[in-house]
Amino acid sequence: EDDLIRQLISLTVLINIHAVILYFLLAGFSYFFLFDKEHMNHPLFLENQIRQEIKATLQNIPFISIPTIAIFLLEVRGYSKLYDSSQHPYGIISFLKEFGSFFIFLLIC
Repeated sequence: EDDLIRQLISLTVLINIHAVILYFLLAGFSYFFLFDKEHMNHPLFLENQIRQEIKATLQNIPFISIPTIAIFLLEVRGYSKLYDSSQHPYGIISFLKEFGSFFIFLLIC
């Protein structure tokens, strides 16, 4: 359970598989429902452009997932403050304060 290499391999496989699934779901939805097919008739639209974009994305997903894998590995190894109940010293008040602070941080950035 505590083997670093096993955790790293498991996280890498899981994150990359889910990233590919998420990419195809969202890109497929975007292509079928949002993309204007008339753009494909434009003279600057390259032959096999969509195939080239998919290929480039799939080749880069493993590199894009490296920071995510690092963060998840730290969480799995215990370097995070994950609460499984509100039984910590300040209870639900602390949780709401942290949630509010995080939400404001997201709005500012």
